[in-house]
Amino acid sequence: MATPSRCILCSGTSFELVERTPKNAIFKMFFIQCEKCGGVVGVTEYFHVGTLLLNLGKKLGFDLTKAA
Repeated sequence: MATPSRCILCSGTSFELVERTPKNAIFKMFFIQCEKCGGVVGVTEYFHVGTLLLNLGKKLGFDLTKAA
């Protein structure tokens, strides 16, 4: 069995996804942070770029899931 991921600040093992807008930014991000102490362990984009591209392709008449 795999060892659970741990927060480097408090050794907590439970994490949450929190929406934030960085200072001086015009976009949102998702921060992955420890549920116990709030220590940030990762950041990911607010919009899933892959989904945006698939939807754009559909609107343009292309099925990008079948592109080679």
